[in-house]
Amino acid sequence: MVSKDGYYEESNEGFDAVMGRMMEVVGNPAHISYAIALDVNENTIKTWRRRGEVSTKFIKGFAEKHNVSLDYLMRGESEIAAAAKLTAEQTSAGYSVEVLSKEEQALLDNYRNCPQEAKQQIEASSALFAQLRKKKA
Repeated sequence: MVSKDGYYEESNEGFDAVMGRMMEVVGNPAHISYAIALDVNENTIKTWRRRGEVSTKFIKGFAEKHNVSLDYLMRGESEIAAAAKLTAEQTSAGYSVEVLSKEEQALLDNYRNCPQEAKQQIEASSALFAQLRKKKA
């Protein structure tokens, strides 16, 4: 859960754990400050430390820039562990769950970010490919 001011409030390990994982991702030696390693102002680091948490907006941007899981940065969970946990929760709630491959997830993300006209074209193309496959079978 994110607070009004954009800070992560849900169960996480706090500032030191999140910062430690970000330092691990950038391969930062211990002697370089967080501010230098993350290219942020020292006052920003002080604010995060005082609050005991890192800005969610910053963590999301960092995750995208470094191609690392948000779950890993915020909770220390690997993508596989997070997916397994979500799958178990959904299955116990009665949902049929199938984990998507990275390629399938990329297609879904692209579809979700398309304008409506493009979505309609994708749906039409998809239907045609499905019909061709049925004819071959």
